[in-house]
Amino acid sequence: MSSSSQSFSAGRPSPLASPSQSHRFCGPSATSSGGGSFDTLNRVITDLCSHGNPKEGASLAFRKHVEEAVRDLSGEASSRFMEQLYDRIATLIESSNEAENMGGLRAIDELTEIGFGENATNVSRFAGFMRTVLSKRDPEILVLASRVLGHLARAGGVMTSDEVEFQMKTAFDWLHGDRVEYRRFAAVLILKEMAENASTVFNVHVPQFVDAIWVALRDPQLQVRERAVEALRACLRVIEKRETRWRVQWYYRMFEATQDGLGRNAPVHSIHGSLLAVGELLRNTGEFMMSRYREVADIVLRYLEHRDRLVRLSITSDPSLLSYHKRVVRSLMIIFKSMGLGCVPYLPKVLPELFHTVRTSDENLKDFITWGLGTLVSIVRQHIRKYLPELLSLVSELWSSFTLPGPVRPSRGLPVLHLLEHLCLALNDEFRTYLPDFTIFIESIHKLLLKHRLRHKEFEEIYARSRRREPLIVATTATQQLSRRLPVEVIRDPVIENEIDPFEEGNDKNHQVNDGRLRTAGEASQRSTKEDWEEWMRHFSIELLKESPSPALRTCAKLAQLQPFVGRELFAAGFVSCWAQLNEASQTQLVRSLEMAFSSPNIPPEILATLLNLAEFMEHDEKPLPIDIPLHYKEMEFEGPRSRRMDANPVAIVEALIHINNQLHQHEAAVGILTYAQQHLDVQLKESWYEKLQRWDDALKAYTLKASQTSNPHLVLEATLGKMRCLAALARWEELNNLCKEYWSPAEPSARLEMAPMAANAAWNMGEWDQMAEYVSRLDDGDETKLRGLASPASSGDGSSNGTFFRAVLLVRRAKYDEAREYVERARKCLATELAALVLESYERAYSNMVRVQQLSELEEVIEYYTLPVGNNIAEERRALIRSMWTQRIQGSKRNVEVWQSLLAVRALVLPPTEDVETWLKFASLCRKSGRISQAKSTLLKLLPFDPEVSPEDMQYHGPPQVMLGYLKYQWSLGEERKRKEAFAKLQVCHIPLKRGFSHVSIDTWLVVLPQIIARIHSNNRAVRELIQSLLIRIGENHPQVCNAPVVTIASFSRQLLVITSKQRPRKLTIHGNDGEDYAFLLKGHEDLRQDERVMQIEVFEYALENTEGNDLSRVQKLIDQATSHENLCQNYVGWCPFW
Repeated sequence: MSSSSQSFSAGRPSPLASPSQSHRFCGPSATSSGGGSFDTLNRVITDLCSHGNPKEGASLAFRKHVEEAVRDLSGEASSRFMEQLYDRIATLIESSNEAENMGGLRAIDELTEIGFGENATNVSRFAGFMRTVLSKRDPEILVLASRVLGHLARAGGVMTSDEVEFQMKTAFDWLHGDRVEYRRFAAVLILKEMAENASTVFNVHVPQFVDAIWVALRDPQLQVRERAVEALRACLRVIEKRETRWRVQWYYRMFEATQDGLGRNAPVHSIHGSLLAVGELLRNTGEFMMSRYREVADIVLRYLEHRDRLVRLSITSDPSLLSYHKRVVRSLMIIFKSMGLGCVPYLPKVLPELFHTVRTSDENLKDFITWGLGTLVSIVRQHIRKYLPELLSLVSELWSSFTLPGPVRPSRGLPVLHLLEHLCLALNDEFRTYLPDFTIFIESIHKLLLKHRLRHKEFEEIYARSRRREPLIVATTATQQLSRRLPVEVIRDPVIENEIDPFEEGNDKNHQVNDGRLRTAGEASQRSTKEDWEEWMRHFSIELLKESPSPALRTCAKLAQLQPFVGRELFAAGFVSCWAQLNEASQTQLVRSLEMAFSSPNIPPEILATLLNLAEFMEHDEKPLPIDIPLHYKEMEFEGPRSRRMDANPVAIVEALIHINNQLHQHEAAVGILTYAQQHLDVQLKESWYEKLQRWDDALKAYTLKASQTSNPHLVLEATLGKMRCLAALARWEELNNLCKEYWSPAEPSARLEMAPMAANAAWNMGEWDQMAEYVSRLDDGDETKLRGLASPASSGDGSSNGTFFRAVLLVRRAKYDEAREYVERARKCLATELAALVLESYERAYSNMVRVQQLSELEEVIEYYTLPVGNNIAEERRALIRSMWTQRIQGSKRNVEVWQSLLAVRALVLPPTEDVETWLKFASLCRKSGRISQAKSTLLKLLPFDPEVSPEDMQYHGPPQVMLGYLKYQWSLGEERKRKEAFAKLQVCHIPLKRGFSHVSIDTWLVVLPQIIARIHSNNRAVRELIQSLLIRIGENHPQVCNAPVVTIASFSRQLLVITSKQRPRKLTIHGNDGEDYAFLLKGHEDLRQDERVMQIEVFEYALENTEGNDLSRVQKLIDQATSHENLCQNYVGWCPFW
């Protein structure tokens, strides 16, 4: 009995009922007109009632009898006959006898076949029957019932749509509910039939299916898993037939779900079901799975030797999985053929892997790779000699397998002989020394020649010599002719090229680019999500390689299918090679698609970088793309307004340049552009320019003015959102909170989405947690199992880590720590792709994402801080350690107000400012020095029990000394005469004890920072200058040797700036000193020079290993120390070291 015929019930009812039971219903009209016909029908139905297959011809007899009865009986009699038939079927369906249930189902199926299922009344009646029978437990009944249901859905068309909806809802409920095996079995059967026979309705429920089917695929019952795979296959075919923007996302989610089922501790049934699903994805997702080669290959290798037979069978019996190894070998041979001897340097990486695989694979793959090794030998020729011992060992192992017993003996030895032949041809005379190893073959070949009565003169000479124990080959005329007979060449490969390979058409010199294919592949109007753009880049890059006029590029197309990064690396080359052959209309459409890609907010950074490289590539090729893209092109456009070109738009260009330079963290350049525009281009400042320059107070005033001067709702909203951004940057949380409350309810969904992160931040800092939850609900929750945005893209979240991060904060506040940890992990996943791409580009560009990563880590530490037991000494030590780590960590971060503000907000969940005064004072100082005066004040007020400005005079300066000192500095920075005098008077009181304390510091302490002290000798502050001078005198008195070097000042700068052609385009600057010497420095924009310091230290270490003279090493070390001093690091320049 098949697996699907095993009953889920504890026992089986009695077999087929007795004839009297089977015929117990004949109806009241059995003796009236048509009664004889129905008696006959009863006998026919009896033949339908059986477990397994019905009596031969029973179905045809039933159909024929019904058709004749309906045709021959009068209208009333015919109707009465059919009513009696339906009652009879109802009795069979409701019977407790399984054979009768089967008979009823077969009767319904035949009635549907002859058109009775196309009537609305009958559809309703049959649907009722199906609902009854699908609650049965017998697998055979459920299989037949689902098939009949599918037949009914196909025949009834639109009339069955309600029933299809009902059945699918029931199936999903059964999958999501408690584990009841027969219900799970019925559910996957129903879903399969609905996908195959009611695909229009099913298509609406694909997202639910993608979520639900994994329950059945991981079920402990084998028959449930097998039927679930059939349902998955049917679903994939529905997806494939419909052009939808969600297709790639569904594929992604399915593949990720298979990975979840293959986890380290996954049970066998989960592994088996996931492997079955991988096989279906390989067969039914087109090119999508080609880019998942690495993951699939890992799966194959991991489970090929699994202890469970089912798991092993899933691998070895699925050709779609094993074919992956063949694809790799085939691609390698194609590439190596195109490279010729250029592939020799790659042999050390490739051959060991091939040797290992050929020894561990099945016979089919073993032959395939062995033949490939022969082809590889024919390509690299004598360069294979380094690997000859390993190859000969492999040949010996493979040949010896021919002596095994019949059942396990390889079917043929052609691949081994192919490998040997090419070793002989490649090495020629060198191979003679290895011939004794192959005497084992001579006897076998001799027997074969005798058996088939064949003669071979050269072999007979060799055989005779082997019998006489003489050298096998001597320099006879025959052997010389043999060695010269065949040239060493790359021959056609029947194993590797046994498929029609469209990419091998690369040798066609008359290849024409197919414009239509490239336009279709490049079409970007339906791309919006990250996954959409990844699929677009993968498909477009492959098509460019396929259509390229270059044979070398066309050869790489198949490899690009296996490894998407190959297509991305060759994207620019493929595009340029095709561009010149495209007609104007095609070029215009591709440009439009590229513009959509550049302007998309969701395009992954690594794809954007690929497109930027394309633009630069084409410009170097003197074929610039007519696209409005980043900095260099805007700078070229900027020349238009400068030269008073009539077609230039100075406002748009200036704004674009400010924005791009800020994105590149080149803030000085942005300010310079604005200054130049004001002075020379007669442009009026826009509110957004202040914002882009991070002049938040000015921007806030401008947006407030704009909002008050317009009644246009759109402009009011735009100005209000600008005010919100400014208030968020200035940390004016109360004002921002009130503004968000005012505008939240009437705002459109898109405006709410933009407001939500700022509003959530404000509510967080104001402690309004319920309000924060309302704002956060509009943001993406990072749940990868949901298909978000089907109904309203605007409400689907912003795709960033904001939603998951804020949810984690709320959960910490509510003491739901396990859930909070889950959202922390989701936030990390949201950050992963973007962070990886930005880190490769620049540490500076990735910094804001790194801050979010640190926030997530510290949120986990906050959870730990909360959950440590109170009153426990060990726990208190751990809390102290966490506080110490936080202090050290923030001091090592960039001195940027936004960075510190983000980190301190997380810590404040558990550590109020009054318990971390030192850090918050440093933050207040940072705000003050950054021009954030109002934020500096609000920070200081968090550390004081009162506001000095509104307190009684005798209380104004009563508080912790260090806090009051910070407040006095704030007062001085206001610039108001009265405030300054007041602050100065208070500071004078503190001056004498401070100066006294300064003199008590050990003089040796200042030696390590002497360069920094000297650098400040010309300070504008007189008190500072005097203090430094007295300190230098004291240092000179105690350590005269350190002050002997004369102070060199700058005489002038060289008029030339050398730009170095590396990735970040650093510049070499030469400064002429007043001592007549030239001093060179390396200028590096938006870089963390600590990385350069590390690299230079590595260079020093390498030099030390190669040179033993200590004085040379010390000189290099001194150069390094001077070049990368902290003073230099702060200014983004490095002393130029000519040593290398």
